[in-house]
Amino acid sequence: MSDVMRERPILFSGPMVRAILEGRKTQARRVVKWTGIDGLNLSFSGLSASNIAGTRWALMSMGASCWQERGHADCPYGVPGDRLWVRETFYHMEGGPIRDAVGGVMDVMEDEIVYRADGNRLLKWTPSIHMPRWASRITLELTDVRVQRLQEISHHDALAEGVEYDVSREDGAPLPRFRKLWDSINAKTHPWSSNPWVWVISFKLANREDEGEQ
Repeated sequence: MSDVMRERPILFSGPMVRAILEGRKTQARRVVKWTGIDGLNLSFSGLSASNIAGTRWALMSMGASCWQERGHADCPYGVPGDRLWVRETFYHMEGGPIRDAVGGVMDVMEDEIVYRADGNRLLKWTPSIHMPRWASRITLELTDVRVQRLQEISHHDALAEGVEYDVSREDGAPLPRFRKLWDSINAKTHPWSSNPWVWVISFKLANREDEGEQ
């Protein structure tokens, strides 16, 4: 648990935003970018990841008589107790006076933020990467951070990733569904078959009353 709570942004797609709002998604996985691993075979089974201080994790292997650090990475999402504000595709509808045919003011429309994940249809959207903090409607509190190989994900964790269970389909179980979801996003750089090291972040919706007191 961090002594000082920090906030950081995180991007989610529309389906994942809906899964968070529906309470189905409480985990997310992102690829770890290790440093100091020149020439190291990351698929070597003798490697282990350990939290060494704060957000810093080390990639370890057993040497002649002890564990040795082979690389390290700082978690960009923080530590338990920190918060993440969600960036999603949106549109800022600016308010202003509504005038009649002769220019008289009939009403005043307030500013409004419209979110694509809600099923709204517009011709022009602002990409999630450009969402400012004030436009975000979802704040998450980190409850756990760990590092593992992607293929170590369990049935339970696949469900926590927000995939839906469809028993009528051969590939409808959580693990095949998550594998398909992962490759739909990461196949070009870090496909499921490459079994990359990933950050596993668990979270819950932050208490909105507490958020307002910050």
